[in-house]
Amino acid sequence: MHQISFMLKRCFHAALRFHRGLSQPHHPKLTPARFDLLHTIVQNGSAEQSDIVKMLGVTGPTISRMLRSLRELGWIQRERSPRHPRAWIIRLTDAGAALMKWASSVIIKRSFMHFVYQHFNDRSDPDPEERIFAAIQWLQQLARFLDDRSTFEFAYGHPDD
Repeated sequence: MHQISFMLKRCFHAALRFHRGLSQPHHPKLTPARFDLLHTIVQNGSAEQSDIVKMLGVTGPTISRMLRSLRELGWIQRERSPRHPRAWIIRLTDAGAALMKWASSVIIKRSFMHFVYQHFNDRSDPDPEERIFAAIQWLQQLARFLDDRSTFEFAYGHPDD
C-alpha cells in the first residue's frame, strides 16, 4: 500500500508542475487549486458552497477563502440560495467563463492530449487516450476505495495497523 501511496503522491506533484507550466505564463493567478474549483463550477453550471466542499473534499474554511479570492479576481459571483437562505450559490462571471474557456482549450484539450500522445503513444497503440481514460477511471475507483477504507474489511487486518 505504501508504494501505491508514494507513486500517487509523486504523480500528483508532477501533475501540479505540469499544470503550472501551462497556465502560469498566461494566467499566473490561475493556480491548480483555483482551476479545480472553477472547473467544478463549470461542470455543474453553478453550485452551492457546501456542495463544492463535498465535491472537492476540502474544508469549508478553505473553500470560503478560495471563493473570496476568486470573487476579488472577478471570476465568480455568488447569490443567496432560494432553497436555503443561509447558503450561497456560486456561478462564474463572464470573465470567469472566458478564463475557463481558454483553460479548457489549452490545459485540458490541447496540452493534455499533446502530453498523452507524446509520452504514452508507443506507435502500436492507435488510441492512447483510451488507456489514459481507463487509468482515470481506475484512479477514481481507488479514491472511492480509500475514502471508504474505514468500512472495508481487509483479509489480514488493516495495512496501516
